[in-house]
Amino acid sequence: MLARCCCLFLLVLLALPGCSTRHIAHDAAPEKALPPLIQPMEENGVAVLDNDDIMPLLTWLQHDPGPLADWTRVNFAAYQSLRHVSKRAEDKTALLLPDTPELAAILPPSDQPGIPGRVITYGHMARTLERLQQILPSLHRRPELLASEFIWLRSGPDYTFTGYYEPLLKVSPVRTERFRYPLYKRPPELRRTIARRGHYHSRRAIDERGVLRGRGLELAWAESLVDIFILQIQGSGRLLYPDGSRRSILYDGQNRHPYKAIGRLMKEQGLIGDPITMPAIRQWLQAHPAETPDILYMNPSYVFFRLGKKRAEGSFGSMGYVLTPNLSVATDTSVLPSGLTAFMAVMIPDLASGGERPLYGLMFPQDRGGAIHNHRVDIFFGNGAQAEYAAGGLNKQGMVVILLARDHATQRAAY
Repeated sequence: MLARCCCLFLLVLLALPGCSTRHIAHDAAPEKALPPLIQPMEENGVAVLDNDDIMPLLTWLQHDPGPLADWTRVNFAAYQSLRHVSKRAEDKTALLLPDTPELAAILPPSDQPGIPGRVITYGHMARTLERLQQILPSLHRRPELLASEFIWLRSGPDYTFTGYYEPLLKVSPVRTERFRYPLYKRPPELRRTIARRGHYHSRRAIDERGVLRGRGLELAWAESLVDIFILQIQGSGRLLYPDGSRRSILYDGQNRHPYKAIGRLMKEQGLIGDPITMPAIRQWLQAHPAETPDILYMNPSYVFFRLGKKRAEGSFGSMGYVLTPNLSVATDTSVLPSGLTAFMAVMIPDLASGGERPLYGLMFPQDRGGAIHNHRVDIFFGNGAQAEYAAGGLNKQGMVVILLARDHATQRAAY
């Protein structure tokens, strides 16, 4: 349970009855960095944030709104989430939070017998997204609307931020001498086997022993196991066929073996040094083809895919809708369910400078992955050199705050 302490928080939202929205003073523009953030949060739980402490953030956003200035992109991402949550019953529980006095004042209790807590419903999430879309055209000029229109719930402990991008993978629809490594769709017995045994076949069993061979599960054929391995890490991508056509390939299940980061294992064996990056891993593997399979087999986790719709544009997440670079994130949906609205902030690798730059603003859980568990956020960076660079080097702690629409009449979350 989290105590609400002013000394703990450096930013907060108008969450208490009777508080009014303040206008922001126009001071000198801040330097490029992360905006003023709440001090690192190690406690496990959720805290309602206060208005007084959020003012440094709102002042910052007045001068440097970041992605909020491009409200059309934010609106597009919000629309994709709204399409998802609108298909669910309004009173269906999306997230169960601790039963604390703070949350009891703004959220309804759990209706599940023997399971205490406070719930965020799909109705909460839908109304939050709808209200966000209404104010977005004004938000970059009036960031104080973030305080007057939403309750902010700081989620702790702080999240580990990583990243992924959309790799472009050359493939063939049939097996050839050049394209001889299969990309598999989900076997029909996957869930049944996992329910019985706790896991499915390992990477070694699939790639070396060929336990799925000859069953007609091949979606396409790639040039190398390394390409497939990287695609599995990213969770989705785009296939490039010999005739020049392209098609999305999407995450569709995992074998439930634990994910093991081969970069860390390679460093322990003295094969690569710091920093551990995907380009460094790829370079070593390309230089040692005979040893590559055994290195890949150190990670027994294996991902299965499905093909996206033909001629569909954009990158698709597990919700089935288009992802927005730097705004869409993959999460553990039991911690941050798809369709939620959040404010996040973290430093990310910057290819142009070779250093870091801040990424902050509204972000939307719209994807998931087999290795995304607990308090981890995987940012979708899109495609291109910067996307690959940021995705390959990001491993930082960052802030996550859940936003909920506010009911002006009662100063309670709308539900």
